[in-house]
Amino acid sequence: MICGIAVLLVLILFGRFARYIPYAVLAGILMVTSSRMVDRWSFKLVKQKSTLRDMAIVIIVAGTTVFISLMVAVGVGVLITMIMFIHDQVKRSVIKNKIYGNQIHSKKVRSLEEMEHLNREGHCILVYQLDGSLFFGTADGLMQEIEHEKQEASIIILDFRLVKEIDLTGVQILRQLYDQLQEQGKQLVLSYVQLNGDKQQTRVAALLKDVNVLELIGNDRVFADTDRALEWAEDYLLYEHLRISVSGERSVDLKRMKIFQYLSEAEIEKIAPLLNFQRYNANEIIFEEGDEGNAMFLVSRGCVSILLALDGGHRQKRIASFGEGVFFGDMALLEEKPRSATAIAEKDTELYSLSRDNFIRMLKSDATIASKIQLGIARELSARLRSTSDELRALEI
Repeated sequence: MICGIAVLLVLILFGRFARYIPYAVLAGILMVTSSRMVDRWSFKLVKQKSTLRDMAIVIIVAGTTVFISLMVAVGVGVLITMIMFIHDQVKRSVIKNKIYGNQIHSKKVRSLEEMEHLNREGHCILVYQLDGSLFFGTADGLMQEIEHEKQEASIIILDFRLVKEIDLTGVQILRQLYDQLQEQGKQLVLSYVQLNGDKQQTRVAALLKDVNVLELIGNDRVFADTDRALEWAEDYLLYEHLRISVSGERSVDLKRMKIFQYLSEAEIEKIAPLLNFQRYNANEIIFEEGDEGNAMFLVSRGCVSILLALDGGHRQKRIASFGEGVFFGDMALLEEKPRSATAIAEKDTELYSLSRDNFIRMLKSDATIASKIQLGIARELSARLRSTSDELRALEI
């Protein structure tokens, strides 16, 4: 900046005297200036194989500048860069990860029978995590990959969380994929395709909505995140294989609760008076984050979701859901601390609650039963931790 200002002042104030500067002096200045403009660091890059392509572009642009003109050189450089970018995108697969339904599960905690079936038949659910741009250069590769892998899978979930752009070719590929799966009696599900605050997801969702792809696939198969999509796929699989309908009215009595798996019928009858029965309507809050934790809950009918507040309370994320026969809020029996999340009934729900006071009373009166309940809690928590470990391993593939 100082040099530029100095030259400007010389031009304005002493321009008429500048013509008397000898050419030899100007030539010396130009020689020094040009030599200092040489980027010696760039020459070191020539020795690196990873930068040879970029150096080739530099040399081509520099040669075009010297032998033709600067404007032509800029156009040539931009054109070469565009071609190389498209080449890289075409070579790069848009599929970041591929996960089967027996490697990762939704956040909904299910009964032992249901989980065993999902672990056995989960290969019928296939999740594709997409990354990058779904355009004419990558859409065909995605189609070929899915065609190769869809033989066993009956439910295909496309995760659009990292998809930055999609063009009409990508849209047409989705239409073709949907038609092929429908002919084979299979299902196509989309996740992270929502008109929300995320500009990237909103842009993709808006295009798919404008070209009627979302209407074609069905709004009941388009979800805000992959967790909800997985839950739908698991429910669909359980209904198709076991005829277990999550929309139907199911009720689980105390004898079938996971937490009481080590108790005899007589022992269950003995602790039944210590449990409080409660009913909640759909979307009714059971407890909120920060509330006093003084009881754990057992789901007899319905479903309860645990929500964690994010972004200062402006957004909530589901961290778990609990269906019939499972328990939640067990930390209340182990520590006297406030609730760490919010629990809400997803539909009309019936619960049994066991307070900390009643549990401590049980420890004093019949330690054997209390120990068996603790063993049931530990067994279930261990299974949940193992499932989480398997999912993390699958996500790191």
